[in-house]
Amino acid sequence: MSFSRHARPALAGDSLPSLARDASSPARETPVRTLIADDEQICRETLRRLLRHDPAVEIVAIATGGDEALEAANRLRPDLLFLDVDMPGTNGFSVVRGLRMPFLPAIVFITGNERGAIEAFEVAATDYLLKPCRLDRLKVALQRVRSQMARQRFETLSARATLPIPAPKSPPLTSLAVREDGHEVWLDLDEICWIESHAGHLTIRAGARSYKFSETLEQLHAKLPARGFFLASPGLLLNLDQVRELRVDADTGPVAIFQDGARQSIPPQSLHLLPLLVNAVVPEFEP
Repeated sequence: MSFSRHARPALAGDSLPSLARDASSPARETPVRTLIADDEQICRETLRRLLRHDPAVEIVAIATGGDEALEAANRLRPDLLFLDVDMPGTNGFSVVRGLRMPFLPAIVFITGNERGAIEAFEVAATDYLLKPCRLDRLKVALQRVRSQMARQRFETLSARATLPIPAPKSPPLTSLAVREDGHEVWLDLDEICWIESHAGHLTIRAGARSYKFSETLEQLHAKLPARGFFLASPGLLLNLDQVRELRVDADTGPVAIFQDGARQSIPPQSLHLLPLLVNAVVPEFEP
């Protein structure tokens, strides 16, 4: 993820994108109940003044430390938390791990350094901003919050409106028949690093070689074992067993590094899935 150290601080008079629906819409969304936690008064006040201009944001609490933030979050159950990482005592990451709520709220970390970027995504953060906060990045963070809340509402409504229909079970695949130099060869699933969708076909990367496959990514994903393959975007499947490391590069953004050293970027539009990917690659992590 790209961070800036030299941008100007956001000003109280700057406008923010509203999280509410357009004024022409017949209905208005429920306010986004928001908690701010930062041990620096100027940062608390800047966020408070900026967010007060957005009619869809309702600030329900402002905390000056981690312990206070954790108590208020568990009691008030806000929809959105703005958390400073480096608070004395209980830091921002510990606040998230200490939450006892039915649903994890949207988390936006704000801090003075970028050392905690990976850990922020490990605790399912929606975004991670550097101080001084740039207005354009704050707008992006709020847009991601809005998108995350919309997805959660849609998933909740879909789950209530539909009943699962059991599908007939087939034996899980262990290998694929792929084309190489005009011939059909069998490729073990364990050898695959990633599968990428192109116009009319799939490209399967295994070691230093690439193979073509005629099915769609959706069709192939339905046949693959439930564990092991992660849908990082509508056009990209990653074999988690082959992922050695995850990084957030300043220039390219999130990237998966495989056992053979190959690198595959995670699409920017799939940034919200990074917490799930981190937890899948590092299964011993417990938020």
